[in-house]
Parts: sequence; C-alpha cells; structure tokens
Amino acid sequence: MRVSNKLTQFTGFMLLLSLSQLATADGIAARTSSLLMEEVTVTAQKREQDMQDVGIAITAFSGDQIDALGWTKSDDVAAQTPGLITSSYNGDSGVSFFVIRGLGQADFNDHQEAPSIIFSDGAYIANTSAASVAMFDMERVEVLKGPQGTLFGRNATGGLVHLLSRKPTKEFESYFEGGYGDYSSTHFEGAVSGSIADNVQGRIAFLKTDADGIFENSLGPDTREEDSFNFRGQLQTETDRLTANLKLEYSNVDDIQSGVYKDVLLPGNGGTTNFWGAVPDSDPHNVDAIDGGNLHKEGWAATTTITYDINDDMDLTFIGNYQDNEKDYFEDSDSTIQVMGSQFIADTEADTTSLELRLHGTTERADWTAGLYYLDIDGDYLTGFQFPDYLGLGLLPRNEFSMETESWAIFGQLEYDFSSKFTGIAGIRYTNDDKDFDLSSECIDTVAGSCAFFGATGITSANGAPTLSDAGRTVLSRSDDDITGKLQLDYHPNDDTLIYAGFNRGMKAGGYSPTSDTLQFVDQLEFSKEVLHAYEMGFKTTLFDGKLRLNGAAFYYDYRDYQAFVFAGLSNLVTNLDAHSYGGELEAVVHPADGWDFLLGLSLLDATVEDVPGAGAGGGKADQDMLLAPDVTVNWMGRKEWYLKGGALVSFQVDGVYVSDQTSNTLNSVGAEIEEYAVWNTRLNYVYNDNLQASIFVNNLLDEDYYTYAFDVSGFFSTAVSYRSYQAPRWIGGRIRWDF
Repeated sequence: MRVSNKLTQFTGFMLLLSLSQLATADGIAARTSSLLMEEVTVTAQKREQDMQDVGIAITAFSGDQIDALGWTKSDDVAAQTPGLITSSYNGDSGVSFFVIRGLGQADFNDHQEAPSIIFSDGAYIANTSAASVAMFDMERVEVLKGPQGTLFGRNATGGLVHLLSRKPTKEFESYFEGGYGDYSSTHFEGAVSGSIADNVQGRIAFLKTDADGIFENSLGPDTREEDSFNFRGQLQTETDRLTANLKLEYSNVDDIQSGVYKDVLLPGNGGTTNFWGAVPDSDPHNVDAIDGGNLHKEGWAATTTITYDINDDMDLTFIGNYQDNEKDYFEDSDSTIQVMGSQFIADTEADTTSLELRLHGTTERADWTAGLYYLDIDGDYLTGFQFPDYLGLGLLPRNEFSMETESWAIFGQLEYDFSSKFTGIAGIRYTNDDKDFDLSSECIDTVAGSCAFFGATGITSANGAPTLSDAGRTVLSRSDDDITGKLQLDYHPNDDTLIYAGFNRGMKAGGYSPTSDTLQFVDQLEFSKEVLHAYEMGFKTTLFDGKLRLNGAAFYYDYRDYQAFVFAGLSNLVTNLDAHSYGGELEAVVHPADGWDFLLGLSLLDATVEDVPGAGAGGGKADQDMLLAPDVTVNWMGRKEWYLKGGALVSFQVDGVYVSDQTSNTLNSVGAEIEEYAVWNTRLNYVYNDNLQASIFVNNLLDEDYYTYAFDVSGFFSTAVSYRSYQAPRWIGGRIRWDF
C-alpha cells in the first residue's frame, strides 16, 4: 500500500484538531438531529412523497447521506442497498452490471439493455457502458425493487436506480471540494448556483478524478487507473404554472490503462503454471501483462424537462432526452507475458433519443397518472477476440454490427382511497419493441489455416445454420409487444405504518447476442422476450417516537423465458430458460440517543435457473444458481456525532457490507465462483461554522482481497484457471470542502 507523507501529515493534523477540540470544549453536546433518520422525499410514483408512504420496496439516500458515505459513482449505492449487486466484468467502468434481486444482464456486449436499469433525472440510460454514472452535486438516489413500467417511461423487469441531481436555486450558493489519497489519487469537485435573470436560474457542477493503477504491472504501466472528467450545466425558468429545466452533461474517461485480470490456478490444475508456462504471482494486485489494456469513453447528453400546472389538481410533464456515447476498449485478456496472447476489443458509437409525456391528476379520493413514451437507440458496434498465436496457430474473429431499437408505450396507474386506511392501486402498460440487426462477421487468420483448424469453417448447427463468420453477413429483425400491469392493496393501520401486498407483471424484449469468437451458429443469435410474474408483500413502520424505522419485503418471482447469460470456452451467449426466485429484504435505521445513528440491512435470496443445458452429468440439464445473486448480503453503518465548542461538529462512522458466495455464469463452474467477502470502511469528519469541512477516510479498512467477477477459461486453455476482477486494496484519503 502506498501512503504518501502528505496524506499521513494531513491525517495526523485532523486527529489532533479533533482531539484538541474535544479536550478544550466546555460542554460537548451530541447532535440532536439524525443524518440517517431524516425524512427522504422520493418521486417513485411521479409525485413528491415521504418514502415511508410509498408501497414499493425502496432504498433511498439524500445528498447529505451520499456525501457522508463518500460515494462518487452509481455503482457505490449497492454497498448500503439490500438486494442490489453491482459489478463489472473487467473491474472498471467499461460495462457496469446492476442486479436487483438476482435480475441482471452480464453480457459484456454494449448493445444489450439490462432488466435492472438506470435513470438520471427522469431519463433512461440505455447503454450499459454508460451505466456507471458519476455522482456529484446530488439531490438523492432512489433504488426501486421489482418490475417498473406503469409509471416510468422505459419498462424494467428487475427494478431501477434513479439518480437525481441538485437543481438551480434562486439564492446564490456554491462549494468546492479537493481531495488526495493513496495511488496519487486526486478529487476535485464543485458547483455554483443562483439567479441569472428574473425567473431564470442556473447551476453548473463538475467532478475531476485521477488515480494511478491499483495493479502493479512488472512488464508495463500499472493498470486499472482513473482519469475522468464530468460536467453538468442547467438552466431553469419558473412561473406560477410552468417550470422548465434544460440540462447538458459531458463525461470523459481519458485513455486509462485498464483491461487486465488476475489469473488464478484452480484446484485440479495439476501443476503450478498457467497455460503459458508462467507461475502466477500470489499477490492479487500484481500482474505481468505485457500488452496491457486501454479504455476511452466519451459521452454527452441533453435533457429537457417541462412541467405545466393545468390547474390545482392536474399537471402535464414532458421529458425529452438525447445521449451520444462512444467507447474504445482494448483488453489484455490473458494478462500474461505473452505478446498477442489473447485480446478482446470493443468499440461503440450509440445515440439514444427518448420522449415522455405524462399527465397527472388528483381528486379527493384518487391519484392517477397516464403517459406516452418513445425510445430510439441507434448503435454501431465492433467486437473482436485475438486468439493466442501459440504453437503456430492464431486467428482474429471480428463482429461488426449495427442495431436499432424503436420502442413505444402507453401506460397509466390509478390509486384510489377506499377509506382512510385502505388504498387500491391498479396499473397497466402496453409496450412495443422493434429491433433491426445487421451483422458482418469474419475470421482472419493471423497464422495460415487457424480459422479452419478451430472449426470456424464448414461447420453447421443441427438445423443447418452456419457459424457467424461462415455466414459473413446476417440481417435480422424482430418485434415484441406485451401488456403488463400491477395490482396492489395498501393498508395504513395507523399514521406510522404501511402494509402492502400485490402482483406485478413485467416484460423485457428479446434481442440478439453475437459471440465475440464468431464460432456461434446463426440460429443461436436470437433470444426471446422475458416475462416476470412478481408477487410481493411488505411493510414500513416507524416506532418508539421516531427512533426506529423498520422496513421489510418478501417476494416470489416466476420467470418465463428468463434471459440467461452463458459463458463457455471464450463464447458469450444469451439464451432463454425458465427460472424462479424468492427472498426478502429488511432495513432498520435506529437513532437510540442524541448523536448516535445505526443502519442495518439484510437481503436473503434463493434464485434458480431451471434445466440449464450442459450443467448436468454427461452434459445433461441441471438447475443452476442465477448469476450475481448471492444468498445473503448484509450492510451496516454506525455513526457518532458531537457538537464542539464554537459550533464545530465532529462525526465518526464505520460502515461495511458482507456478500456471500455467488457466481458470474449461468453455468456454475468452479472458475466462475465469486467467493464471499466483507469490506469495512471508516470516516472521520470535521465541520466548522457549517461551511468548512475536512474529512479523512479509509476504504477497505481490513485490506480484504476480494473480487466481484470471474471468467472460467478452463474450457479453452485446457488448464484449470480463473480470470478474476479484483477490487482495490486498502485506500486512505482525505478531502476538504468549502461552501461559500
């Protein structure tokens, strides 16, 4: 671990300052308010409500809570959200997976939409390479579990994560934050907001982060580094009835060293060397990657949100969004000393346009919403996999393809109060998805005769379909439509308790999954729509005069044609299988005394994919665990605050997460297993006069060696080896923030 002298001095200064304040204070007062118990207003049902009054399993965090936890990207939310797992196949932000209650998509092709999706200020983020969103100058984040579609523009079978940024203010406000930490990491963030003219406000915010690579590379630059810049600008105008907001965003990940794995020998390998004859370093953060890897991403987006109050009981909202995302990715897949060993490339240029029109109204007993939605995703993609030039063999399969998705939907939901205690909810949605797919595949011999040797020429499926590279060009189109909906009953036995139970039907359209090695048969390209029947009941309650907030939910999911990701050899494939799952979450926030806060979350899950081909004895069928669906996760946080002499505030917190064993492949091989892990973090914060703040933090306090994704490549390399995406070791840093 690399700890700088400057950081050590800063840490010591912070500790001495805090201790001196504690020692000289005439009377140390505990804070009477609670950071964790503060009321979180959510818009999960397209209107502002207290989270405790919404009959949906929601985990939400305010901007202050996000800052206190030190989160900087959307992936971080999983650490304190029961039922949510985030991961990335290569450990960086190239493609991010969000999995809610076991429902996610782990195909690393950029054109795939996920069943658990991301929204930013009401706009859907379709591209999985853009799903890892920088979190800065945030108002709050909401995680909604279960099928969504009767209130949101884009439908989701698993659930969604909604990121909401701070809006322009009439009064002037601004802040600047700077930080430094291990691996020469720097963090610069700031925002300025205020009135520009009568009824016109503006806000600009930015985040710049840099860090050296966490993998020490003996053969080249250290890898898995960070170099990103994010900017957000907003203009907003308000009249008595109209509010209009224009938001422009830009993000850039600038040619970072990335795209390496740690190769680990598995039991049964039969030796001490990998396929290349090298002995893997036992340190999970040391690699010998001669080719290295590289990631560059650039994107910008424009969102217009207009709300017009037709009268006191009815309003109309329009959300228009355009996104442009580009990615260039090169991966040293084998991460070894071999030049041109095995490499993966993925290039993306995708444009997304979405339009949403939503009418909302209220009466004495009812609250209703009706909406129209249009989505267009137009993308060009390139994938290729350089097979090892080893023993005189080598080939480069390539897929160059385009896909356009057009979707439209009409949706609505009605809530009706039968009495002061009972509310009925009914929602319905019609969705139509059309996809046009144009694929050109080829296999290039880097050593003469290699394509034919590996079976890419002259082989057909049982139905007579050729491989992708033999077919050359494949043009396909498909259309999916379905009616989905929701029925639910809410019961309020008193002002502090909500009990709900309901049924929800969700759908995700089908698509195409071309394997990177082009050895797939053409008739395996297409997969069908996924349908989920979800049954759920839950409760939300506040007890002991507001000192305890306890929320829980239990569910049973029945899938038809679940879209399962399978990785075999070096082939990635999505196929349809039936599946089921059941489980639940429990969340408790406790404020036992002034200055004390505790948070505890628990998720239990049993998620099974049924009759998976090739998983049983002799290549037969067998049930398998869903990928990225651990049986148990536990999250926790403890926080203590003190007011000091002169009004200064000191807080100390410890937080963490435990994740049980899981798998990264629908074929549950040993090499795809992700071992259980527990990660602890701690943070000391000092606030003076409400406008000057300094903090020190230690992430991964116990220096846990853990990984969140693994590829079993034994089937190709003929040795029992797993390629793993290890996460950062212990990381110490500090930040100073000035609000002015």
